[in-house]
Amino acid sequence: MKNKRKNWWQVHWEDILATSVPALITLAASIVQLSFGREGGSFKLDWTLLNYGMQTLFIVITLFVLIRCWSKVRRDVEQEGAIKRYLRVYCLLPDEGDRALALSYSVVSGTVRQFFWAWSAIWVLWLAYYCGSLIEYSYSLSLSEECRKGFCYCFGMRNMATYQNTLNFLSSAFLYAIYLILNEATVKPEERHQTKNILLHGLIIIAVLALLFFVPTMIAQTACPARYNGIMLYVSLLLSIFSTVTFTLILGKLNSPYLQFPGWMISGLYIYAVVQAYEPLTTIYASYFDLLIENDKLCGLSCMADLVQKVLPWITLAGKMLLMLALLWISDGRRLVFYIIHQSLSLTEAPRMQKRLDQHLS
Repeated sequence: MKNKRKNWWQVHWEDILATSVPALITLAASIVQLSFGREGGSFKLDWTLLNYGMQTLFIVITLFVLIRCWSKVRRDVEQEGAIKRYLRVYCLLPDEGDRALALSYSVVSGTVRQFFWAWSAIWVLWLAYYCGSLIEYSYSLSLSEECRKGFCYCFGMRNMATYQNTLNFLSSAFLYAIYLILNEATVKPEERHQTKNILLHGLIIIAVLALLFFVPTMIAQTACPARYNGIMLYVSLLLSIFSTVTFTLILGKLNSPYLQFPGWMISGLYIYAVVQAYEPLTTIYASYFDLLIENDKLCGLSCMADLVQKVLPWITLAGKMLLMLALLWISDGRRLVFYIIHQSLSLTEAPRMQKRLDQHLS
């Protein structure tokens, strides 16, 4: 494993540094703010502006890194003859013929293409989220207090919240799509009919969740402030559960001996998945700030919400950095192609192997 990490660094050191730069800049800015930006200090930073700016910078840089990963894996997949020979020797029965072999190769190439298309879509959605939030927040800073209390500004804030929540929902939907892509891929032609049921069930789940998300979101647009805050809390809870579950499902699929992730990387990604469940606390802090401050019984919740509000953006940035490093790891050494071939065989062969064991033990 040590040699694999060394080779990975030697091959991808430029991309690894490019992925780490925004996080390092943010860490340095945070340390300077904590050291010199206290009451009466000479250095002041707007944490929200810094968060949106660093997230935007990170996503722009790593989008190009993701494209480089895709290009590298695509070059491996384009070796059609070599992959077919490998499939014939190690994965298929000799009498299955060239047609079955071509179908199996199309599964491998198609899964790789869908995998990276989905991740690219997630990156673009994240870029739209943080870039839009950066522009909106920068504009709001230029307005006077009177303008911020006006009807048009409040209505615009609701539209911005809808914009952000919609992008969050779509990115989680693409995460779930990646799980379905990895779950339904099999290079065994006779097992392909089973994948239709998996995709159908996945589409039904997405449709139900979309209904549970978009209907309350539309109702909230014309609701009174108190009702609006309650609906937004519900939407935030739904989105946090959806994103946490889908990301954990993907990690469960990728945490495979076929990919051989370093322990620190997969552990950090699981922490990133769990932390997303605390996202509703930011909504509570933003929507019920006055109530939390005035009620002594809610002091503990207020302190926790305040802590999450300040710490969560930096954890999510570190989580995205780990995610990009994980994609770099997957694209190195033909790991993704190897994983797609043999993980799919494990899924389809497991029932038969279980039956053989049952026959021997009965």
